[in-house]
Amino acid sequence: MKNNTKVFIKEFAEQIREENHIKDYDSLVSFIYSIGGRIEKADCLWDFGAIEKNSEHNFILYKDVFDRDKKGLYKFFAECLGNLFLHLSFLYFELDLSTWKDISIGEVFYTYEWNKEQNEQAIYFAHNLLLPEYEYRKIVKENTDEKGMVNMKNVAEYFNVSTPLAINRGMRLRILKSDLDY
Repeated sequence: MKNNTKVFIKEFAEQIREENHIKDYDSLVSFIYSIGGRIEKADCLWDFGAIEKNSEHNFILYKDVFDRDKKGLYKFFAECLGNLFLHLSFLYFELDLSTWKDISIGEVFYTYEWNKEQNEQAIYFAHNLLLPEYEYRKIVKENTDEKGMVNMKNVAEYFNVSTPLAINRGMRLRILKSDLDY
């Protein structure tokens, strides 16, 4: 991913988090509904999801599995928002040739259809929305003992995400090493 794209995505995701007070699953779901979205269960998506344009100003996020913990859904919906904003140009801007206004009402985009770069961008968006770098670094530092061991459970709880997601974020930021005791 190009550096200028990373900077743009990072700043955009952090801005959405701050302006809309997204701190947990419930606040993310409230944000989705506030911008014209709905969340519905759909059968036969094989643990994938989908985004449907259902009017000029509305969309539906489909997911087949809702019995998992909210932390997994929190990450999934954040990644869907990344695809919605970055690749379908919903509401905010255009980075792609396809724009929201050019998409037919009723058209569905399945999460497994995004290419590798689009997936990476959506994941990067989700990480910056759920675990913004400046705050993440501060919380990791606060949860590091004198031996350099990080209590990742506390970090994950602070951000209301799973411990593996909190670890993954630290690895991607290169502030955690694989030999740390998580």
